[in-house]
Amino acid sequence: MKTHNKSTITNTVRKPSFKLSLVSSALLSTLLAFQPQLAFAQSNLPSEDVKKNQTGDDVEDVEVIEVRGIKENLADAQLLKRYGDTFLDAISAKDIGALPDRSVLEAIVRLPGVSIERFAGANDPDHFGVEGSGVVVRGLTHTRSEFNGRDTFTADSGRGLSFQDVPPELMGGVELYKNQSAEMIEGGIAGTVNLITRKPFDSDKRILAFSADATYSDFIEKTTPTFSALYSDVFESDYGKWGLLLNFSDSTLKAQSDGTQVGRFETQNHLVDGESVMVPRTTRLTRKQDLRERQGLAAALQWENVDDTILATAQFIRSDSSLSWTERAIELADDAVINDLVPAEGTTFDIDEQGLFESGLITSNAGWRGNDAERQPGGIFGAQHAMITRAREQHSVVDDIGLNVRYRPNNEWAFSADLQYVESTSDIVDFSVMGATRTVVGITNNGDSTPDIFLTDPANANDETHFTNPYNYFWRSAMDHVSANEGDEAAVALDAKYTFEDGLFTSVKVGTRYAKRQQTTRQSTFNWGWLSEAWAGNGNAWFDAQGDELGAGLGDLYEAVSFDDFARGVF
Repeated sequence: MKTHNKSTITNTVRKPSFKLSLVSSALLSTLLAFQPQLAFAQSNLPSEDVKKNQTGDDVEDVEVIEVRGIKENLADAQLLKRYGDTFLDAISAKDIGALPDRSVLEAIVRLPGVSIERFAGANDPDHFGVEGSGVVVRGLTHTRSEFNGRDTFTADSGRGLSFQDVPPELMGGVELYKNQSAEMIEGGIAGTVNLITRKPFDSDKRILAFSADATYSDFIEKTTPTFSALYSDVFESDYGKWGLLLNFSDSTLKAQSDGTQVGRFETQNHLVDGESVMVPRTTRLTRKQDLRERQGLAAALQWENVDDTILATAQFIRSDSSLSWTERAIELADDAVINDLVPAEGTTFDIDEQGLFESGLITSNAGWRGNDAERQPGGIFGAQHAMITRAREQHSVVDDIGLNVRYRPNNEWAFSADLQYVESTSDIVDFSVMGATRTVVGITNNGDSTPDIFLTDPANANDETHFTNPYNYFWRSAMDHVSANEGDEAAVALDAKYTFEDGLFTSVKVGTRYAKRQQTTRQSTFNWGWLSEAWAGNGNAWFDAQGDELGAGLGDLYEAVSFDDFARGVF
């Protein structure tokens, strides 16, 4: 609108060039009904604004509507997908802490065609992953990972980055490329995930932001904090424009997961009504508690010359993540009786028409169990269960340094040079100790609902003291595993692009890249060994051993663990 010496507002309604429907006519009538009030409000501007509008002979006042926040992030993601050179999906999160998830991995799963492993690993279904593990794109697992378009990795036995170790507070966006283009680094069979950090030239203003939140894990009843801070500023000088950005995050998470497992069904020697039956060879009850600590740092320095022909960007990213967890588990672990599982005395198995176990009390008929006949009588007297205590600590660090220089001398030519160095370490210490006792497993099938699983004493005599009496336990085995991995990579890339003014082709781009990665993986086996077993010849080392008895020197190294409110009473 142009304002002159006299302030006027004119409302003009043009006759539409199309036939109005009843709905649009009603909407138009409603808008017209409100126009006098709008005109009245505009004609009563504050005196200072009226004076300001009346200054000057020909001043153009343009109203700007700026969309920010979540809607801006969605619009940015749509533009990335619309103008991408290949099929891609994107998440944009320009605001500090805008990604709502606890890890980048949880954010990626929001993209179509993407799923993640809900266990600690693809080869470890015994343990739930609090934040998941591994990206699967359209059913394929060979996914490449990048920081700001540069190759990156975690120094374990794989080639990619452990996305669950990356703080989401450092991210300005996430891009998922589902197809390869000629300029992309090879290897993304399933796809390429590019993690984009913020840069100071993303905004022309000084930004100082801080965010803090708390996560309450109702299962473990613990509250843990997460906070992040960002500083970004742009400076003008005689040599051009400078920008500096610093971004830091710190996050802690505690969680608990309870789980039950039923093993593979095995054909039993025991017949039911003259027919062979198949019974689960193992059951497992587990309670796992996690402590995840993660720190992240991102720094960026940008410079652009006065002529806007040179843009240099230096970036540093550090991800420092540790995951510690402890597990208490009760597992039917007696390979000697997997074909001699029978119903407890006075009970029978519920078997379906195909001969598969549905419900019942499972015990074993193993015969001789060593020389401790009083503690472990022969015949039908429970199946041996391992009482497992396991502790694992994993620590991963990734440092990524990059420098990119872009030169555009004119509208036709553009050149780019990129340098990168990434260094990564990953260490694991894993140790387990297992005691053992004998018990009966009860499974009740509830149709479509969750089955009931419970344990009782080996004689099925409702002895409530059996599981708390050290008389019934012996030291069975132990297992350890260590891993110490490290790796580094250096890369350089050179690109040139020529843009045509007109014609069939818009531009042509050529480039070359050289990279050298060195990675050392040191991993031990899961070294299992027995401590005492009846079949080992040395007898059992009982928890309550005294004097010269085997295991007496171990004293009170055991502890009682409660499984109260297991899975909130679901099982």
